[in-house]
Amino acid sequence: MKLSKLAKRNIISVGPGDSFDKAICLMEEHHIHHLPVMNDGNLVGMLSDRDLLMAVGWKLEVDRTVDSSEPSVVGPTEIQEIMSKPALYLAPDNEAHTAIRMMVEGKFHAFPLIHGGILVGMVTSTDILSGYCDKGHNPTVHSRLQERVGDRMRVNVRTVGLREPLHVAARILREEHIRHLPVTSDDKLLGIISDRDIRRACGEETIEDDKAQARGEFYIGATSVIQVMSKKVETISEDATLIEANRKMVDRQVSCLPVTRDDRLVGILTDSDLLRLIAQIDEEDEHRQA
Repeated sequence: MKLSKLAKRNIISVGPGDSFDKAICLMEEHHIHHLPVMNDGNLVGMLSDRDLLMAVGWKLEVDRTVDSSEPSVVGPTEIQEIMSKPALYLAPDNEAHTAIRMMVEGKFHAFPLIHGGILVGMVTSTDILSGYCDKGHNPTVHSRLQERVGDRMRVNVRTVGLREPLHVAARILREEHIRHLPVTSDDKLLGIISDRDIRRACGEETIEDDKAQARGEFYIGATSVIQVMSKKVETISEDATLIEANRKMVDRQVSCLPVTRDDRLVGILTDSDLLRLIAQIDEEDEHRQA
């Protein structure tokens, strides 16, 4: 399937000199995680919510202002200071499985689409998952996604406890090349901690520490998993189908689903797992039709 069939045409962008406040407000208003950075009609970078979380903990300038006779904002302020550059992009006529492979292998979640030097669209991992929920896009993929979650889930799941130090969770995520860690006690699922949670905690600590130093004070941020984890977790059962899991991820805007049996963790399914399967099936289907 061509990316042009999955991409969004209504593109929201920012400039390199725009403020973090503008980017945060745009992301929240439009429920998006990525913004192409444009300068004089040219794509010069990409900005993600992860960049903003790590840089300033998702704090607006009003919350990063040091109270003094001459108020000043701590931390970076312009998008060009933290954007990813150069921006990787694809063409509208590239196949979906090409984008998926690049997303999974390079841990990218969005690609601008360039045609004739002009930005004509954006495609995200969510756009791809959403597109393949529709039987009309690729009946073969839709049929294969009728498999049970229990047959595709990962069962050797790394977990952490409530009182685990935050740096331990961060180390596991980094070493295992994963983005989510279920929080458990005796196999009972209590919550989940993601790389976004840790990035937000790190960003907040940096900003609050700078503000405290400007006032001659000390700041101690979150130190354990329980302080930053998400307690409300979307889960799924082993007997659900992959298409049901796909739709749930898209509708609830989550990128992983712990698989539970009687509130106990038995596995996990992520958007990367689904994307890999979709890429494999889509590529095989393309070769059959060639």
